[in-house]
Amino acid sequence: MPQTIDFENDGLTLILGENMDMMTEAQNVARNGAGKTAIFNALSYALFGQALNNIRKENLINNINGKGMFVVFEFESNGHGYRIERGRKPNFFKFFVDSVAVDGEAIDESQGESKHTQQEVEKVIQMSHNMFKHIIALNTKTVPFLELGSKQQRDFIEELLGMKLLSEKAESLKELIKITKEDIRMEEFRIKTVQEGNKKVEKNIVEMRKKSETWDFEHTKKISDLERAYDELSHIDIEIELTKHKTLKEYEELEQQIERLKKDNRGSEREAKSLGVILEKNSKSLEIALENKCPTCEQEIHDDSHEAILNGLALAVESDTKKIEVIRSEIADVDAKLVPLEEKLSLLGTKPRLYYRVIDEAYTHKTNLEVINNELNNTREQENPFNEQILSLEKTGMQDVDFDTINDLVKIRDHQEFLLKLLTSNDSFIRKKIIDQNIAFLNDRLSKYLEKLGLPHIVFFQSDLTVQITTFGRELDFDNLSRGEQTRLILGLCWSFRDIYELMNHQVNVVLIDELLDIGSDNQLVESAMGIIKKMNHERGKDVFIISHKDELVSKISTVLKVVKEGGFSVFNFENDYAF
Repeated sequence: MPQTIDFENDGLTLILGENMDMMTEAQNVARNGAGKTAIFNALSYALFGQALNNIRKENLINNINGKGMFVVFEFESNGHGYRIERGRKPNFFKFFVDSVAVDGEAIDESQGESKHTQQEVEKVIQMSHNMFKHIIALNTKTVPFLELGSKQQRDFIEELLGMKLLSEKAESLKELIKITKEDIRMEEFRIKTVQEGNKKVEKNIVEMRKKSETWDFEHTKKISDLERAYDELSHIDIEIELTKHKTLKEYEELEQQIERLKKDNRGSEREAKSLGVILEKNSKSLEIALENKCPTCEQEIHDDSHEAILNGLALAVESDTKKIEVIRSEIADVDAKLVPLEEKLSLLGTKPRLYYRVIDEAYTHKTNLEVINNELNNTREQENPFNEQILSLEKTGMQDVDFDTINDLVKIRDHQEFLLKLLTSNDSFIRKKIIDQNIAFLNDRLSKYLEKLGLPHIVFFQSDLTVQITTFGRELDFDNLSRGEQTRLILGLCWSFRDIYELMNHQVNVVLIDELLDIGSDNQLVESAMGIIKKMNHERGKDVFIISHKDELVSKISTVLKVVKEGGFSVFNFENDYAF
């Protein structure tokens, strides 16, 4: 029964095996021999007519029926649809481009091969079987790159760097340069926009700082003015001043009462004095009249008028005397009233000397002092409102100008332009230049992957394309490394080669890993490798298929493809809601 696999699953797929033919009562599940690697071998056979390892073509056929091996592979590249059909017993090999068959030359139907058709296939996919094994489908039985001979390594690197396809790559590279330049232009525009925005923010910050300085100056001046005004008012004890005004008012009221009474007495004294003069005159006249003399001329009088004169003078003297007694009594009463008033005035002491003419001015002084004191306290508590705005602009308004992206793009552009120059040049040193230019990039990618994978060794390609492995200054061979260290290096090399390949050719969406995470892999390696793989999936859209015996990977990968073998045949079952 034909089995179908969709390698474009937009995620990570874990391939687990269950060999029902090998299970025993003591085993819950048998992982080996289920046909997991056959999936990758089928892809390898479709593309190149051979398996990933050294299995002979005839041994690729299922030994149960011994015939009818048929592999069909469909894919897209550069806007075209491709289909490869290849089989054994019967042998055939067909290649379709947009549903149109590509006729091969010298087709050997007995072998199911065509060199010409195979060349067309490899021209489309732009890689050899050897490169496919080292950058697409990693298998534990594939001889690691560092165990290849020096010539094989050099041939691989030269193929990787595209030195066999220089002229074909030039046009593709021109398009890439256009894209990169457009990316640079857009990034320059973005940076310029950020810089212009920052300039506006900086201008606002400068203006805010000026306003802040002005506010601080005016605030300090206001406090100084208020303190000076407060000092000018506070040198007067306003409560004492108010007490003085009240005392003065009482003092003046007493003075006015005393003066009024004394004035009354002075009037009474004058009146009594005037009456005394009259009384004295009348008394003298009465004495003269008693001598029978005329009070006016002092002549003797003996007629009836004398009696009338005596009576009149007697009544006048009596009346004046009584009036004077009344006045004297009134003066005495006033004097009696003056005594307590003068005593009270004496107790008030000397007449108060005032700062303010009227008490209202003193109350105004007190009010002003309180107002100034309150305003001074409030002013001292005020905070510069511009400082918070400046801080906010500095924290949130200013954007970091990140040049990493444009620097990377410029490096890529420079790299691409340099490659284009080399690709279009007829100078004989092109190989050396290409190698020198790309080795640095290759070493950079390799260093980053090895760091993420946790390999402490320094591994780099030298200008002669040989690889040097060192640790603590000591040079090592590949076989000096532990199995886990070798696995880390194999993965790092694979992904570095892949980055170089995709930079120079085209993106490949499939990553195949066959049990590399099983042998010699500790938890740290698995975690590190899975981190890189997931990043490839999320950020670069790689569809990753991992063959493993590790059940614990099920929790790390959402999609599981089970290969179940029973009765000599294998079937594929996707789990975790994955459909194809």
